[in-house]
Amino acid sequence: ALFPEGPTADPAQAALNAAFQSRFSADKKLYGTPQFTTFGAASGPVAPAGTADLCLFLRTIHGWMAAGVAEKAFSDAFAALRPGGVLGIEQHRLAPEGDQDPVAANGYVQEAFVR
Repeated sequence: ALFPEGPTADPAQAALNAAFQSRFSADKKLYGTPQFTTFGAASGPVAPAGTADLCLFLRTIHGWMAAGVAEKAFSDAFAALRPGGVLGIEQHRLAPEGDQDPVAANGYVQEAFVR
């Protein structure tokens, strides 16, 4: 899923969307024909239910926590995954004994939050 688009979208995020789409659409032999969707507070499903083998969250959870959409991100991802599909998470990890900031302003998230 890409950054939200539209009249209020950040132009830098629109440029990142275009670069991402260009990179993964350029090599059909390697990537096939990827389908791109957007994700945000008002977005629909990121993929048809039960069709994804893998969903990746790459250093995004803290931003979604700050925007109040982390629960939606997890819900959308699990809805998209096939039975046995994998949700992969790469995120700066806050120590278990640390205090989890509800909006993860420092970018660190406790593992317990994502379990």
